[in-house]
Amino acid sequence: MRISRSVIVVGVILSGGVHVLPAQPTSSAPPPAVTLDGRVDEAEWKAASSQPLEGGGTVQLMFGGNLLCVGIRGPAAGTAHVCVGSSDEVRILHVSAAVGSALYRQSGGSWTLQSPFSWSLRDTGLTGAPADARTSYLQKEGCIGTVSRMGRDTDRELVIDRSRFQSPLRLAVAYVTTKSNSPGSVSRWPDLRDNCSDQRTVAGFLPETAKFLVNDWALVR
Repeated sequence: MRISRSVIVVGVILSGGVHVLPAQPTSSAPPPAVTLDGRVDEAEWKAASSQPLEGGGTVQLMFGGNLLCVGIRGPAAGTAHVCVGSSDEVRILHVSAAVGSALYRQSGGSWTLQSPFSWSLRDTGLTGAPADARTSYLQKEGCIGTVSRMGRDTDRELVIDRSRFQSPLRLAVAYVTTKSNSPGSVSRWPDLRDNCSDQRTVAGFLPETAKFLVNDWALVR
């Protein structure tokens, strides 16, 4: 099923491309039982809403209080990012060999890069100082993700704190392969063509000005 516009809500699956996250999205709900180990395992993500990536792969979406957990599995080894947008801001959370967060702002119809990536969290340890560093990063940036040398080279897990972003919040996901018969192939959800799904952007090379179709991304509410 191809999805160009979508809404993430809580309840039942409705017709018309409406997607459901089964956990109650309130601040009192407990966080989901997801371990950030770079493995999008079926048992751990069984409560998630699963969506196909156009181009191959899947994305899993699950609420736990204000936290939105995103599990990405690409068709081959690669790099991923999640774009989180509002009416005038877009944050890109990139996960490859390191984690980076970049910020664009819209003014006069143009999206301009405000803060480029600053790379962090290359250590793949699951306990001790590396785990503490991820917790600190989530508190500082409002988002966190796993890197390529953790778990499977096709899998990325990310957590986004919705309370740290403007509402209503919109979401887009993209994944680019690095080791396959077609390196540089982009998988995306929703199926849109903007800078969130641009091959070079997903690979971590940010343009100074960009095009984001934020109103057509998935709506999180």
